[in-house]
Amino acid sequence: MNIELEKNMFDPYLGQHLFEEHERRVCALQWERVALKARAERTNAMAQLAGKCVRLAVGLAMTTWRWGRSTLHRTPPPPRHPVRLDAK
Repeated sequence: MNIELEKNMFDPYLGQHLFEEHERRVCALQWERVALKARAERTNAMAQLAGKCVRLAVGLAMTTWRWGRSTLHRTPPPPRHPVRLDAK
């Protein structure tokens, strides 16, 4: 039998080492899940903000375009005649 294997078989701390290794792996998986969740939330928030900015820009562009079309073919008002203060 292998000497290393024999040493491990009689290691009184083998269970503790296995448990600690398991805890490290579980902790690493939990941190990975937390990081993925945070990244997804950040991406979602950025997408929502981008959507709001795009909607705002499109709304402003449409309003400006409508205003431009409504004033495009309108003739300017006739000039007013100046009021003479010395007129009787």
